[in-house]
Amino acid sequence: MVKFLINRPIAVIMTYIAIIVLGFVSIAKLPVSLMPDIDIPEINIQLSYENSSARELENSIVKPLRTQLLQVSHLKDIKSETRNGQAVIRLIFDFGTNINLAYIETNEKIDATINMLPRNMERPKVVKANSSDIPVFQMNISLKADSADIKQMLELSEFCSSVIQKRIEQFPEVAMVDITGLLSPQVNIVTDSKLLKNLNISNKDIEYAIISNNYEIGNFLINDGQYQYNISFSNTLKDIEDIKKIRIKVNNSVFRLDEIADISIHAQKQLGMFSSNGKQAINMRIIKQSNAKINDLKYVIDKLIHEFSSSYKELDFEIANDQTKLLTYSIENLKQSLMYGGLLAFLLMFLFLKNIKSPFLIGISIPTSLIVSMLFFFIFNISINIISLSGLILGVGMMIDNSIIVIDNINQHYQKNNNIANSCINGTNEVIRPLLSSVLTTSAVFLPLIFLSGISGALFYDQAVAISTSLFASFVISITLLPTAYNILHRHIKFTKLDSYISKINILKYDNSYQKGFNLVFKHKAVFISIIILLTFSSVILFKYIPKQKLPTISRNDIVLNIDWNENITIFENNKRLNNLLNNHKKHINQYYCLIGNQQYYLNRNINLNQSESEVYIKFYDKSKIIYFKKEIHKYLKLKYPDSKITFSNSENIFDQIFNTNETYLELRVRNMQNAITPDYKDIKALISNINSENELVGNLQLNEYIYINIEHEKLLIYDVDYQMLYSKLKSLFNQNKISTLKSFQKYIPIYIGFDESNIYNILNNSLIKNKKNVYIPLNSLISTTTKNSYKTITSGKDGEYLPLVVNIAEKNIEYYQQYINKKFEMFKNLNYKLSGYSFDNKNIFNELIWVLVISILLLYFILAAQFESLIQPFIVLLEIPIDISGVFIMLFIFGSSLNLMSGIGIVVMSGIIINDSILKIDTINKIRNTNVSLIEAIKQAGHRRLESILMTSITTILALLPFLFQSGMGVELQLPLALSVIGGMLIGTIVSLYFIPLAYWFIYRKSS
Repeated sequence: MVKFLINRPIAVIMTYIAIIVLGFVSIAKLPVSLMPDIDIPEINIQLSYENSSARELENSIVKPLRTQLLQVSHLKDIKSETRNGQAVIRLIFDFGTNINLAYIETNEKIDATINMLPRNMERPKVVKANSSDIPVFQMNISLKADSADIKQMLELSEFCSSVIQKRIEQFPEVAMVDITGLLSPQVNIVTDSKLLKNLNISNKDIEYAIISNNYEIGNFLINDGQYQYNISFSNTLKDIEDIKKIRIKVNNSVFRLDEIADISIHAQKQLGMFSSNGKQAINMRIIKQSNAKINDLKYVIDKLIHEFSSSYKELDFEIANDQTKLLTYSIENLKQSLMYGGLLAFLLMFLFLKNIKSPFLIGISIPTSLIVSMLFFFIFNISINIISLSGLILGVGMMIDNSIIVIDNINQHYQKNNNIANSCINGTNEVIRPLLSSVLTTSAVFLPLIFLSGISGALFYDQAVAISTSLFASFVISITLLPTAYNILHRHIKFTKLDSYISKINILKYDNSYQKGFNLVFKHKAVFISIIILLTFSSVILFKYIPKQKLPTISRNDIVLNIDWNENITIFENNKRLNNLLNNHKKHINQYYCLIGNQQYYLNRNINLNQSESEVYIKFYDKSKIIYFKKEIHKYLKLKYPDSKITFSNSENIFDQIFNTNETYLELRVRNMQNAITPDYKDIKALISNINSENELVGNLQLNEYIYINIEHEKLLIYDVDYQMLYSKLKSLFNQNKISTLKSFQKYIPIYIGFDESNIYNILNNSLIKNKKNVYIPLNSLISTTTKNSYKTITSGKDGEYLPLVVNIAEKNIEYYQQYINKKFEMFKNLNYKLSGYSFDNKNIFNELIWVLVISILLLYFILAAQFESLIQPFIVLLEIPIDISGVFIMLFIFGSSLNLMSGIGIVVMSGIIINDSILKIDTINKIRNTNVSLIEAIKQAGHRRLESILMTSITTILALLPFLFQSGMGVELQLPLALSVIGGMLIGTIVSLYFIPLAYWFIYRKSS
């Protein structure tokens, strides 16, 4: 084949030009995303039922719905969180479940229970999760004025929802805009109780007047001879002026409504708020179309912001949580790897091969391999994303390896017979089989990665395909294009003087050093083997001391503060406290925004916050100030708000959101053994006190104080008061009495009637109600009030309700404290518990990675056995892997890194790369032995023949990853454990390939020789 191609250079070049053109077309059509477009095996059902208590909502709606949803196919787990007026049911499925079918089935189950739900309740919203639903970035919009009144915020809300949101969603790159912080208008009719009493009218009379003026009668069809006419009656209120003009008759006098009541437009009751840098704002999460290019989206949004900033100078537009930076960094990383990889390969080939022509071939092979890889991306429907780019970054070093081996082997043949054509043919044919084995073995170690359970396996499918396709492209190019180009270059271009000069300045004396090392190893075999054994066992010791994590720790200049004031405060008081809290630290803070209370996001995967709870994102100028900030916040709150509860968590980047790394590390799920409801808070309080007697292991309870209004039904009968009248009166007193709707153009604005009292106890003690005989009765004579404490959230799972308590225990102490907790629970016979949290997921991931490594090694053995036609020689190659892993652990330990998903993948990657040198060496030894050369001589000759290629491939791979050790940033820290694993394994692996593999080969075949 090689001979045929060399004799058809124009055909080869034209073929590759055609492939490159197709590659460029593919690049233009490939979507550019942050992450692969994968379904997250999760569906969320969001319920909202206004004015219902958590217990009422749990018992009457959530529990029956949860029971029905347990029948959904492939359901792995179910969890619900219920609060006053709202609940979220989270369905978690086995990975691999067709989430679209699960979504349809979930909706069918909800439809089956729809008759059980209250008629005035909205249908539950069903949201399926997808990695493409994660916002690319967020936009905060606020007024430039230091403070904004309700009217200005209503205007801003209207502008954002009807203009900005729609403008953004018109772009083909945008899937949707998820928005929060909007205010909706309502008409408030506030009456004066004394005036109404003097006029001898009630709110009921005003209600009747408004409703009677807001009828929508409908249409009539009337025949007039041969014609037909539609006659419609319009008697609806269109705006606030129509309401003010309503007439009401009082004691033979007619009044306009605005003469006896204050009528105004206000914001509807706010259950939540969004504020940015201390000012109330609107937040927009911009979600990209899965097939769109992220740079195109960023461009059109930046252009739109510039346009809006020029046109609306009274508004501030701010971009927050820009996830595109991580992708930009990965692309820059690839460029850097190409540049460093190419330059280092050039330099090394100048020094090792001692001519100027061969290195230029690297400049052909690497970009061609990458462009061909992009063509495969298009064929396999893979986007350009962080995961696939990391695969290409790893693949660059291996692409160079294939080219180096082919060029080095052709050079060796050329130096022997001085015939370029024959050297290209023989030199390429000689390494085709070991190179193919190298590509297959490297690809084989990635294949089991897709068997990682859950999202991990799906994510790294893109990485596996990226590396495998780039290696396959590099292999084909190295055995087809490279020998053809080598032949053309050496026949028609002469650099004799420059080659002579380069050979003179070469100062590398690696041949002599290798020979001395080889002689030393074979002279002191027992000592060398002992060192190797000690090195291997050291990895077992280091494994215990290296911390284990799901994902690497990433240094950040931002943080999220989660705070619960543990008081019944409004969102406005909540916002005021937050601003006071952060004002003292503004000189260190670059940007902050607060999610206060209930949020309006459609795709919000987490339960909404209570009005006393907030989530604050804080970005610092200097990340070193974060520790100081945490200490000061703890000190401030302990002094001023001792009952408040705070936690700090990482700001969510794209990986955190997909892997849910802010999930509780360790959680104590306490259940009631006597019944299926949440344990009594008094028992839990005693339990926490008992557990915390020695250490603060468990956090405090989050409770709400409720005011219960008890209606005295006997007194209603005595005073002749109608129950419905009393209920309506109470709703009006608390401004919760919706009487009608104002249909203004395409908007529906609710109309509420109420009183101007503000203090709850003043309302109840000073109000009167008219009975059936038109006699005024004091309201407080018909009701009584009590206060009670109750849980803010009712949490349930497959087995019923439980109380989640956060446990502060380090991983190494889990077993000890589990026994300690067991003893504490012996005192509470009516309670039991279960430990859960992502710490257990970490163990599962590591167990899976071990199995992935085992499967990879088995696949390697099968491929090598097929290549060598031997059952013993693959063992020689695979013996290298456990030795090289010690180098991985040494590097992780020295740099203080953890054993995590990325370093685990690095071990798998390293295992596939490092054995390539050993495969090539053993293949060369076998070929030399077939020429009747003695065993030791064959080992020596093979060592010298493969010395340059082993050194060059190892050094280029190590140097290509070396920048990760000296750079900073989220992208670097994410890839650093992988780079450390590969570098550590390669450093040890190079020595093993040069000396241990020949020694092991000699030990096995010495007697037969």
